[in-house]
Amino acid sequence: MKFKPETLMGIAFSIAKESKCIKYKVGCVIEKDGSIIATGCNGTPTGSLNCCQVADANKWDMNNPAHRLEHREWSEINEIHAEMNAIMTAKENIQGANVYVSVEPCNHCAKNLVQGGVKSVTYSHSKGAGAEFMKRHGVSVRHITFEDNK
Repeated sequence: MKFKPETLMGIAFSIAKESKCIKYKVGCVIEKDGSIIATGCNGTPTGSLNCCQVADANKWDMNNPAHRLEHREWSEINEIHAEMNAIMTAKENIQGANVYVSVEPCNHCAKNLVQGGVKSVTYSHSKGAGAEFMKRHGVSVRHITFEDNK
């Protein structure tokens, strides 16, 4: 079955809702040869405290700049990005696959997608700087506006 890009992006946004991060909820879908071979959202390793649990324990308020900084530092140490969760759970090699992610990949994820040999990456929200890196390495990159129907 051939999925439309908007359908796959909608799935990425649905997967993002499963994230337990209090600040950014990111979802990723990897499609190859008409089949979805992986999905992922950002979060902590299985069995670890998740971001929401840590935020509750620390009483983080994301309107407070100091708490946002604490979250960022904690997240950099503890959370796995949606793209990496999808890559690690893929049913098959991602070479030649198409990736749909709700937020532009960061440079670290972009490097892993390039190394994995993906053919294209489509994203909705600009945040990272990974698009230019992927383009320089031959990955077709497309930014589409997608409004999640929450």
